Amino acid sequence: MPWRTAAGTGGDVATSPFVMVFDQLGIPGAAHITNVLVLVAALSAANANLYAGSRMIHSLAADGLAPRFAALTTARKVPVVGIALSSLGLLGAALLDFSGVGGVFGYMMSLVVFSVILVWALILCTFIVYRRQRVSGATFRMPGGIGSAVIGLVGLGAVFATIAVRPSMQVAAMVGVPAVLVATVLYFLVARRRINPADIEEAFAEAESMR
Repeated sequence: MPWRTAAGTGGDVATSPFVMVFDQLGIPGAAHITNVLVLVAALSAANANLYAGSRMIHSLAADGLAPRFAALTTARKVPVVGIALSSLGLLGAALLDFSGVGGVFGYMMSLVVFSVILVWALILCTFIVYRRQRVSGATFRMPGGIGSAVIGLVGLGAVFATIAVRPSMQVAAMVGVPAVLVATVLYFLVARRRINPADIEEAFAEAESMR
């Protein structure tokens, strides 16, 4: 069902079919309340991604996989450079969304889905490798062990298979898969030589101190 402009919102607020139902039931202010909730959820997601993105950039820089200046922190260990770079990314995404050019928001969301699938697939594969190598000292236990991880990978594969029916996911795959291949080649040709085990241990120690 396509979205429309909710009644009573001045004709300028797009709402979902969920809001249309409340409007038809005669519940006043449903569109405004729903839009506020959506705005809060969006701001919460932006804040979470800003936090995660800034620290990811900091970790990559600390490991020598990103420019060293991105590892700079304040006296209170706040990764200011990472926050600034992540903020620029969020601002660029917001501007693209507001422009409404060619349904860019749908493509960005598809790229997010592709990234999430990739990250979780790597996590599950790493978990399987660690379990098979019987690595000790882990603080996390997953019910079902390797079997649960395999089921998770199958589920992620099913989601990724939507590229067969979703044009936006096809675009995400056409962008994401080559990007992953390029990153993999660069890792083996360039980044792998820059990794210093001492830097990795220092990064883990820093993360542990902030828990």
